[in-house]
Amino acid sequence: MINTWFNEGNIYSPKTRIYFREVISSYNNENFRSAIVMLYSTVISDLIIKLQDLRDADRDEKATKILSEIEEKRNSKSQNGTQYDSSWERDIVTKIAKHTELIESHVKIKIDHLHDIRNLCSHPALTSEFELYQPTKEETIAFIKELYQEILVKPPFYIGNVLDKLTDDLIMQKENFRDDYDTLKFYLEKRYFYRMSDKMFIKVFKTLWKFVFMRDENQQCIENRDINLKCIRVMLSLRKDLLFNEIKSDESYNDFSPNHEKCELLVDLFVSIPNLYNQFSALLKDTFETILPDLPARKNVLSWYIYNDFHEYYNWLINDEEINWEKGFSRSTVETLKKFFLDNGMEVEWIDYSIKHFSKSFSFDSADSRFNLIVSPLLDKINKFQLDNLLNAINDNNQIYLRRRSLYDNSQIVTAVSQRLNLDETYFSKYENFRYIKTVNEDEF
Repeated sequence: MINTWFNEGNIYSPKTRIYFREVISSYNNENFRSAIVMLYSTVISDLIIKLQDLRDADRDEKATKILSEIEEKRNSKSQNGTQYDSSWERDIVTKIAKHTELIESHVKIKIDHLHDIRNLCSHPALTSEFELYQPTKEETIAFIKELYQEILVKPPFYIGNVLDKLTDDLIMQKENFRDDYDTLKFYLEKRYFYRMSDKMFIKVFKTLWKFVFMRDENQQCIENRDINLKCIRVMLSLRKDLLFNEIKSDESYNDFSPNHEKCELLVDLFVSIPNLYNQFSALLKDTFETILPDLPARKNVLSWYIYNDFHEYYNWLINDEEINWEKGFSRSTVETLKKFFLDNGMEVEWIDYSIKHFSKSFSFDSADSRFNLIVSPLLDKINKFQLDNLLNAINDNNQIYLRRRSLYDNSQIVTAVSQRLNLDETYFSKYENFRYIKTVNEDEF
């Protein structure tokens, strides 16, 4: 059914939408010759409309030049001077394919073929049986579908320098999307990437990669690394297989010197895009892993991608004294870490690690923070064995049990687990430093 892939609202130009309705109407009524003729006219008209939009709105030099040359040819006569020269129709397709990003080579071939079929349909080209040429239903819908997807829905900025437009847009929008990756992804996919060819997609990705990881001398690249990195992440999430093959096949992606700043940026990508780390060379991995321990804890702790399996990573994480004793994590780091564990079916391990990390609180403030961030959300899930570990952690660390909020936090624990695990007051009394009150007002603390 045509409705499974066709959405009139996706067509860029309002005029083209009107013309395309006639194409669809002809097809639905099985007037395939008419559909072919109208489709060709619609495609050529759509290309001209987009060139005009760029010329008038953006003063695009390429669009202006192509339109000027085509207009001159349209107004000229054929070589014999007696007929209107219709060769401009093919000429405009050739020029757009050669000088812009709107039409790829295979699409140009398709349009040229459509031109030939159009001529057969519109002229009295008789078959050997003296019948008019009749395109098949399958041939007609193939033309309609491909040119709808490859041309009609594409915005005109593909005619110009889409990369310049994208990077300028990112700079203009970076404050709006600073803390909203999901909205940025939706915006970029809808505005730029949804209709972008693989060839152009790779070109944009490679350029942004250079901006982020290789252009150290360019101040603008430095200032916009964060938003460009977010765009790279979006692109990897949209066409991961395509870009993985690109990275593996092109050594230039490994051809830079990862410093501390760049390694922090790489961590963000490796954390958010599964298996991206494995696409890079052994040399870059070695360099990266040498620098990784010196990065801030919020980066170092999220390094599961360098391990052979998740449980190997877990064993490192729960046993690393420096990570758990001296360094705290931001809320975003905790949420990222938690998501990793839960996404991989490791809820028990996450609870065990949370208790271990809490047990290593090195100050009153760190104990307050760790309880709020990682312990409190787990109280309705811990089992009795984990509860015992939690109570021992509190009982054995004076930075936990001597802090001002300990009475309130401990009361939370008792309230959350007593009924669920069928425990009475005597159960908690064996932990001499575990003190709580039955009724407590948080505001007092």
